[in-house]
Amino acid sequence: MTPRHVKLENGLNIYIRIFGKADNPPLILLHGWPVNGDLWRHCLASFSKGYRVFVPDLPGHGRSDMPLNVDYDLDFFVRFVKDLLDLGSSTQNQFKCRGVGPD
Repeated sequence: MTPRHVKLENGLNIYIRIFGKADNPPLILLHGWPVNGDLWRHCLASFSKGYRVFVPDLPGHGRSDMPLNVDYDLDFFVRFVKDLLDLGSSTQNQFKCRGVGPD
């Protein structure tokens, strides 16, 4: 595991954990409210066998920045995911997106 803080283009410092081999296809695991990336801890050994797994703490959660001057609405988190995907493409990872969650 490689834990670190990364600064997104919008200035937010995001805590992210990275698992798996660098040449594996990337997989981003997002958590819901009110938890953090530790939610995925029981799945990581299995997922990291075939994927390069990125597990961020969303803004306002865990060890990531919690700015007080933003609305934590859907638009805010959509922009966050876009910035995270942009970060991946700038580090030579090509992300494919698939949503999984409750209906």
